[in-house]
Amino acid sequence: MTSNWDLAAKPLKAVIRRDNDVTTDMTVDVTATPQIVKVTPLETSAYNIVAVYAYDPDCSQGTFGTKAAIVPVRPRPTSYIYGDNSLCYGGTATVSIDLTPASGAPWSFVVTDGTMNFNLTSDKTPYVFEYTPEAPGTVSLNVISVSDSYCAATDADLKGTATIVTHDLPRVTMAGTRTICQGQKTDLTFSIKGGTAPYTLSYYYLLDGVEMTRTIANIGEDQKVTDPVTGEETYVATQTVSPAATTDFYLRSVVDAHGCTPETVDAMATVAIMPLP
Repeated sequence: MTSNWDLAAKPLKAVIRRDNDVTTDMTVDVTATPQIVKVTPLETSAYNIVAVYAYDPDCSQGTFGTKAAIVPVRPRPTSYIYGDNSLCYGGTATVSIDLTPASGAPWSFVVTDGTMNFNLTSDKTPYVFEYTPEAPGTVSLNVISVSDSYCAATDADLKGTATIVTHDLPRVTMAGTRTICQGQKTDLTFSIKGGTAPYTLSYYYLLDGVEMTRTIANIGEDQKVTDPVTGEETYVATQTVSPAATTDFYLRSVVDAHGCTPETVDAMATVAIMPLP
């Protein structure tokens, strides 16, 4: 609001009306030019000066412009994050984030896992966020801030949580390399740590050039051995073999209850056969 009145000698008062609604009239002191008037409309509104006076509201002083000042009120941005995931360590989870309003795009927002913050920008909704956990365990992904081209969100505008459960990978070793006499039997021993029981294990060997696969299923509580000092749990499975000739046995795979497998599977045992005298 500007004025050519001698405001130092005689301050003025102005009546401002919102959307031509007389019930919204507000009187402000005009002590400077321009005079800044703060308003907080809940929706886009038009403000007009309807009177200017010095002492008596019925005695207008001078003239004033009738053009309305339009104050646009835009909705605050909001977010909603969702998409719980269960995955094996080393995998990537995908979650979705809905962002509004469409008229506010592009959005800048921050996702946190409680330890790391991810600064993101998007002009599309829903936004697909790919998250690779740093370690096995459970984390919650939340949006902690959103701003668009006009406004910033409050905490109440940030909704939803995506829970990411990351399962440990099993680790397996294989033992059983030894020399036996023809016709004798010996055991292959498989020791599994990590992951979640029960496990399914397979190994293979060659018989007359043909690959033969064997599977040991439901390796669980009955095969669990607990270290009395460290408390570490190991699941031990054995398989008795009696090859007719020297044979190499190779570990093929281990799968735990969540479908997780070791990062690498590289183990073997050789059973050498000594002929009878």
